[in-house]
Amino acid sequence: MSSSNPLISNLIISSILLASCASAPLSNATQPAPELSLTTAPIEEIPQAIFGVQTFATGAGFPTAMDFAPDGRLFIAEKNGAVRYITAEGQISAPVLALTNIDTRGERGLLGFTLDPDFAENGYFWVFYTRGDAPINRVSRFTLKDDQAEDEQISFEFNIAFETSTILNGGGLHFGLDGMLYIAAGSTNNVYASNEPESPQGKIHRVDPTTFPAQPPPDNPNPASTIYARGLRNVFDFTFNPANGWLYATENGGDCDDEIDLIVPNGDYGWHTDGLCEDNNLPPDYPYNKPLLYFTPTIGPTGIMFYDGEVFPEWKGNLFYCSWHGGKMIRLELADDGYHLKKSERIETGVDKACRIDLTQGPDGYIYYADITNIYRLVRAK
Repeated sequence: MSSSNPLISNLIISSILLASCASAPLSNATQPAPELSLTTAPIEEIPQAIFGVQTFATGAGFPTAMDFAPDGRLFIAEKNGAVRYITAEGQISAPVLALTNIDTRGERGLLGFTLDPDFAENGYFWVFYTRGDAPINRVSRFTLKDDQAEDEQISFEFNIAFETSTILNGGGLHFGLDGMLYIAAGSTNNVYASNEPESPQGKIHRVDPTTFPAQPPPDNPNPASTIYARGLRNVFDFTFNPANGWLYATENGGDCDDEIDLIVPNGDYGWHTDGLCEDNNLPPDYPYNKPLLYFTPTIGPTGIMFYDGEVFPEWKGNLFYCSWHGGKMIRLELADDGYHLKKSERIETGVDKACRIDLTQGPDGYIYYADITNIYRLVRAK
């Protein structure tokens, strides 16, 4: 997201105020045909009110990422460096982790969080944060014992490529259906680094979570590299389709060309460093992976998830994302190829309960989402 993007100014202000496989991953051989999807399909309103919005918890401090534990607790990562959990009754705990060596300026801070797939047995969780003592982004594993995090194990680090800038510092974390840890590394405002083949910035990395420091799994596109996909400007978040393991990401452009991307192994998304708006006029011989959707003017796409619950059976298998601009929640019904769009629909939550940052499905089948201070949930209408 560029410095002229309203998200940046709002994010900086908010930060100051709040600082107090199943199947195998998609291969290049099976990726969808290189043609644009229905990016101009109109966003429809739902025909009837099948949902209601409830306030689940209040008083969060810019929750950048959320993940449910097997026991029903909703863990949240706050940009200022705290990790807390929310009980089923909506009560926010004291911090189980309070990072002190952290830089929270601009789009830096505690940005990514995920629970280990075996969290119930091992207590492991993972965080992505910007160090306070050096211009470096770090991924670490902690162990939760008696509601306190301990034993930091450093997994992955990379330098901020434009040290004096605090933007384009996306840092999502998720485990794939294959058990590997995936890491989104923003370009840190050096978008040229996105297209450099081996620079860590502007990439999605895939690492073995059992190795410290992290090592690439032997079935990575390049077995000697953690890089899974490249040419990305600033991925805010990503998710996996639970039916097949395919990876989808929200990509933030500058003054144009925000995207939803289907990320394939060894994919090159060719972020255009010339700053021009190009997604609406890509040539037939475009040499890079094309977006599934693009947005000009920008919307600031943020959290993204697939729904596979029982509360909304008509939405099963659909992709949802939030947008910073306007705080809208959008539902996408994809074609069977996972790339073309059948329908796009706005879930109207109301301006006072905006879907601005992350969203996730709860074990109860409700959809939980966040603005800068509150967590809400989408429930079935009575």
